[in-house]
Amino acid sequence: MQAVATVDISAGNDAAQGARVRIDGVDVGALPYRAVIAPGRHLVQVGRAGYVTFSQWLEVAGGQVATMPIMLEQ
Repeated sequence: MQAVATVDISAGNDAAQGARVRIDGVDVGALPYRAVIAPGRHLVQVGRAGYVTFSQWLEVAGGQVATMPIMLEQ
């Protein structure tokens, strides 16, 4: 059995609060967002209309908790 990782994505400013989260191209919910994911490399994207989409690759290992505070800009 492979250990899982946890991703904890939060809003770093008011604009990011409630923004949509995509992991590997799949819409998974809105900020704040916390979930268990498979270890490995994942593309995290956070966006909302009128703001620049945040996009970053995230590499996580089994048992790791990755914390990402997101700030969106107009």
